[in-house]
Amino acid sequence: QMENKYPNLFSEAKLGNRTIKNRIFLTPMGTNNNTDGMIDSRTIAYYVERAKGGTAVITPGSVVVEYPRGAQIPSILRLDQQRCIAGWQDMARQIHRYGALLIPQIYHGGSSCHIGTTQGVQPIAVSEPDKNVMVYNESKRESVYHVLETDEVDEIIEKYVWTAWYAQKAGCDGVALHGAHKYLINQFLSRINNKRTDKWGGSLENRARFMVEIIKGIRKKCGSDFIIGVRLPVKEYLDDSNAISFEESAEIARMAEAAGADYLDASTGYNNDPEFVLEGTRKPEGNRISHAQNLKNAVSIPIVCVGKLRKPEMCEEIIANGSCDFVSMGRTLVCDPYWPEKARSGHEDEIRYCLSCSQICSEQQVGQKIGCCLNPVCGEEANYAQLKPAVNQKNIVIIGGGLAGMQAAITAKELGHHPTIIEKAATLGGQMKMACKPPHKQDIKRAAGWFIGEIERKGIPCLIGTEATFENVQALKPDIVFMAAGGTPVIPRIPGAEYCHQAWEYLREEDPLSLPEGKKVAIIGGGVVGCEIAEMLMRTKCEISIIEMFDQLGEALFGMERLNMLREFKAYGVNELLKSTVIKVEPNQVTYKMNGEEFVLEVDETILAVGVRPVGNELAEQLKEAGIVVKKIGDAKRQGRFVDATRDGFYAALDAEYFSTLTP
Repeated sequence: QMENKYPNLFSEAKLGNRTIKNRIFLTPMGTNNNTDGMIDSRTIAYYVERAKGGTAVITPGSVVVEYPRGAQIPSILRLDQQRCIAGWQDMARQIHRYGALLIPQIYHGGSSCHIGTTQGVQPIAVSEPDKNVMVYNESKRESVYHVLETDEVDEIIEKYVWTAWYAQKAGCDGVALHGAHKYLINQFLSRINNKRTDKWGGSLENRARFMVEIIKGIRKKCGSDFIIGVRLPVKEYLDDSNAISFEESAEIARMAEAAGADYLDASTGYNNDPEFVLEGTRKPEGNRISHAQNLKNAVSIPIVCVGKLRKPEMCEEIIANGSCDFVSMGRTLVCDPYWPEKARSGHEDEIRYCLSCSQICSEQQVGQKIGCCLNPVCGEEANYAQLKPAVNQKNIVIIGGGLAGMQAAITAKELGHHPTIIEKAATLGGQMKMACKPPHKQDIKRAAGWFIGEIERKGIPCLIGTEATFENVQALKPDIVFMAAGGTPVIPRIPGAEYCHQAWEYLREEDPLSLPEGKKVAIIGGGVVGCEIAEMLMRTKCEISIIEMFDQLGEALFGMERLNMLREFKAYGVNELLKSTVIKVEPNQVTYKMNGEEFVLEVDETILAVGVRPVGNELAEQLKEAGIVVKKIGDAKRQGRFVDATRDGFYAALDAEYFSTLTP
């Protein structure tokens, strides 16, 4: 019997009148796998995979109580009509098979919606929208929203209650009210937004009345065994005396408990910093533990902690020390649905840890389907959660042990093929070994370690420190070759380019150049790598200019990451020269053109960061001429992001049987 290293995290606990198997919730995150808000097989497969992985409470989110008027994104899940019940019934049955509870998070977007998401229906507002509410046409601010009349508020409360009842009829174990993140309940709770003078505004009791009446209504209609949770805005991070404070949220928590809530989930409300809703790479792990502790001190019902929880050690500690009763993880379980089972069974070294990049998993906010940079199966569980073994096992040679090559090898092995990696460097990892060097990117090293660990655990042969040649590839008798040799930095055709250093020279693992200190530095190229070099130079007190031909820096970064980076650049004084083209480089100056006019920049050093070009084309052509099928993946095909590399590798392995039969 293996000793349980996390006895608190994996202990049973009471939730309402139910007992659940451990302390782990799936944080409500939308998937956009459906098209019209109705539950479909893709949505079910996504949530069931997390239940199979050991999560105790599956909380799909968000689920709108009034469609389309309450929808903040176009393909939000629905439970607002009887015809929605059947799909949820299917999902409840599947999730219950694995010993998990199903508690959908229900919400109304209120004035967080706009007519683009509500299919042209006029959204509602608690009060006249103020400066904190995004309005697409400022001149029409007053006509964009319908401010609720006093008696209309009761009608919205009824919609919450009926949605809970439909959830109960579908076999769900409860509902969680979304009372945070600037949605309708939060809009009533917060003085920043609620300017009403009737019984729904003014005092805290009046502002909380909307939430209280919903809880009471659900309890009356659904009975004592139906679980009711509430996600609360524990603190609002605005320089505004009207913002919800720890003291006020403790009062709100006590009102929710008195009304009949079974548990509370500690989050945030109106904020200037979007990272208090979705922590990025700059925020520490466990960023909202203090929020949970604040509610824990105020009430006797269980408290759920959320906010960049990654390591089982941290989750165990905050439950053991009384900061919370449950932990809720979103992106952690997006990246690895089997995180709970791996931690419980003592296989923590096999956990694939989230990068906190939010780049793909949060694209559902603009209508795209959920995905993950490191987990190519995310969102595709209906098709690929259980891979069918290959009928004709192939001998696959993979040239390059970077992210695309490693993912291809892992998936190929899972399918029953025989992959071999040839990697010229002394270790696997490719560009991940450089990508983890800039500030806030240390998690990439942990991710690279997972892929390398999987290669070792699966016993995949690797020829490390070996340059791939026509002879040594052919000697392995491949049925198909995956060219995953990556890219090499582009040297632009600029007079004087020879005076520049490449960004990679500072990032490489072996014998990297030392960063200049206190110098005037020009960076040519304002993509991700150029911006990351700038962040490194900020720490060596350099005077930095970034010359970028397009109209914005870091275009490939997720919006929140980019916003925070640009804030740091502005605070530091980085000179952003946008829509600018370099004319020539000299040892101590760079000449560039902006708006048709030439300028000269005095510099001590110039760094190139203008992208990469594929390598391995010559060898690929040699192999094709010899009758060997070659498929390019990752940067060897085209420069891309991590998600492009993992998906390329994954699908190449899935299609190996098909491609190996084609004419080279």
